[in-house]
Amino acid sequence: MAVTALFLVARPRKVRFDRPAPSELGGTVTVEVAELKSEPSAGASAAGALPRGARVSILEDRGRWLRVRAGTGKAGTAFVPAEAVETDSQRRTREDRGKRILSYTPVSGLLAEDTDVLLAPFPSEEMTCWPVSARVSNVKNNDVILIEPVALAR
Repeated sequence: MAVTALFLVARPRKVRFDRPAPSELGGTVTVEVAELKSEPSAGASAAGALPRGARVSILEDRGRWLRVRAGTGKAGTAFVPAEAVETDSQRRTREDRGKRILSYTPVSGLLAEDTDVLLAPFPSEEMTCWPVSARVSNVKNNDVILIEPVALAR
């Protein structure tokens, strides 16, 4: 009975996590010029344009369209095609994937299916490039001569 009383008195308290208030998402224009529209429709009237690299605050995601505010002011909002903007989250994910891929040591002879990364770059300083015979393009040819360098015609 004393043990039961101890559990009732000393029971762990629930920890409350304070969530940060939802904030606007940031993004960057990735196309040459992103045309802003007054409504989420290609046929809507133009509301301006943003050049590549322009920063926007994403206020709402409507699938193929994003409601954005350009710059830091509290000026009006407009719509831009979603494919014209890369969110900060998408950028971080892309950069993290790139870092992960580049962190792998290239291994000759392994199949891509045997590795965690399907496409890993091969270090250019380890590559050797030379012209090859036109015989390479023919499936009937299968001999060692195919991989030997050929002299360039000048």
